[in-house]
Amino acid sequence: LLGVDTNPHPDIVFLGLQEVVRSDEWYEAIRLVMAPLDYVLIKQRNCWAIWIYAFVKRYLLPDINNIESELSAFGYAGIMGNKGACSIRFEICGVNMATVSAHFTPHTENLEDRINDYRDVLKGQTFRDPDVNTLMDHDYVFWMGDLNFRTEGLKKDQAERLIASKNIKKLLEYDQLKKAMESQLAFLDFKEGEITFPPTFKFDKGTKNYDSRWVNLFSISPH
Repeated sequence: LLGVDTNPHPDIVFLGLQEVVRSDEWYEAIRLVMAPLDYVLIKQRNCWAIWIYAFVKRYLLPDINNIESELSAFGYAGIMGNKGACSIRFEICGVNMATVSAHFTPHTENLEDRINDYRDVLKGQTFRDPDVNTLMDHDYVFWMGDLNFRTEGLKKDQAERLIASKNIKKLLEYDQLKKAMESQLAFLDFKEGEITFPPTFKFDKGTKNYDSRWVNLFSISPH
């Protein structure tokens, strides 16, 4: 899950969580995996139940500078951070990196709100370094989280057939995020990692039946 079982291990690991309760227990579970591999937590930040962690290999600590974090809350009245984003940025070996953990507005019909959530994060998060004052000033920006973009224009039974046949490529034609990116409404200059997994699900209440809703786990982009 953390991507640290590869050989060689990655030098840097960013972890984003949303809707977290008992955050101390979550961190301890993460630490038990990371510490034996000689990873060090250099920064963590949360916006209520949205969390982001940055780990690096211990040998890299002398090469890391200007660690900062920011947050954006756009939940209830823009005060309660039930939806929002938090970020961590730093410089490593002269390269500026930033990573965002976000949780956007839900429900299929609220596409415009999700796009505005993205824009609000870009506009609202600033850092002290005048040369790297905004997220998009960085050399590399990574974005992850529960962005809540859905499939749209596809009936439930059609979606379920595509999922059952593992036709992810066809299903993505109805993806709100993909369409927003193609229309340059959001995530301009970003590139989404290849999706090879089926939609993430929740159970229908009181049953063991999956609720067929797609929730994007959008990832990285250099620019």
